[in-house]
Formats: sequence, structure tokens, C-alpha cells
Amino acid sequence: MTMTINELQNDFADHDSEIETGARESIAETVERILTHFKVDIDIEEALRERDW
Repeated sequence: MTMTINELQNDFADHDSEIETGARESIAETVERILTHFKVDIDIEEALRERDW
């Protein structure tokens, strides 16, 4: 998932835009909720360590 979002960053750049801070925070919160829901015991920073956004 993180790698796919990284690839989206290129699409944003192609259109002179970027993933905004609010969107980054929203993505991280959503990932954290998914991890909690499925009882995946991993730190959110570790889950998103490959992010480039």
C-alpha cells in the first residue's frame, strides 16, 4: 500500500501538485485503524517506513 501511494506521488508531481499534509495524516490514521481492526501488532512508523510522502 505504501509503495502504491509512493507511485501516486509521481502522478501528483506530473500535475504540479503533491500529497498535502492533511492527506498524509489521513492516510496514516486510516492505516493505523486497519492495523488495529485486524489486530496487527506493528508500530505505525514501521508500517509506513517505505513512504516517500
